[in-house]
Amino acid sequence: MERWPFYVFPAMHKLVLGMDWQERTHPYYDWKNKRLVFEQLDRPLAPESTMLVSPDADLRAVITGSPPQPDHEEWLMLAELIAKDLDELDEVRKTIPEKYHEFADVFSTVQASELPPHQLFDHRIELLPGSQPPVRRLYHSSRDELELLWAYIDNMLAKGFIRPSRSEAASPVLFVDKKDGTKRLCIDYRGLNSVTMKDRNPIPLIDEQLDRLAGAILFTKLDLLGAYNLVRIREGDEWKTAFNC
Repeated sequence: MERWPFYVFPAMHKLVLGMDWQERTHPYYDWKNKRLVFEQLDRPLAPESTMLVSPDADLRAVITGSPPQPDHEEWLMLAELIAKDLDELDEVRKTIPEKYHEFADVFSTVQASELPPHQLFDHRIELLPGSQPPVRRLYHSSRDELELLWAYIDNMLAKGFIRPSRSEAASPVLFVDKKDGTKRLCIDYRGLNSVTMKDRNPIPLIDEQLDRLAGAILFTKLDLLGAYNLVRIREGDEWKTAFNC
């Protein structure tokens, strides 16, 4: 049996679970059944959740349902961030059809500036037995490209998407011209790919995919504000993705 200390806030929420607690206990979130499952004594322990508000309720009203005290800095910061995100989503909903409002969060620049939590489908990088990711030499970059590179690095460091590393692996950075005349920053992972275990899933048949599109008149392309940021690299595999510049 473990005991955990909690801070008491004058609010409507019964419990707020911090990230440090979740990192230590590794609970399983059963979203479908609205349960938080713990593995204890070789059997699952699942406290049932209680729906406090309707799904359509304004979270700004919920989070400030009981006014916090001025000295509760962490609580005030939480309320401010949630309100900012909701204000942005309100603006997004004005630009998309009503039937797509439930997906408005994929356009949030606030959420796109944060890494998602580690999940079961994190991207794995499994190396071939006895292999080691190579350290590749730098590619030549122009002055303009170097300015773009350092701006990118400063932005990603500020977001927490990357961090300084002394990894034993290193892949080079290069720029590719886009159709609109701007440049896209890429990392050449061909060296890393050459020593990773290949996925054996069958590739979809092109003819079959074209048949399924027969008669379609609407095609949509969504960037989702950097869709690659929606999936994390598995913990312990990050060092393999290091790049040099």
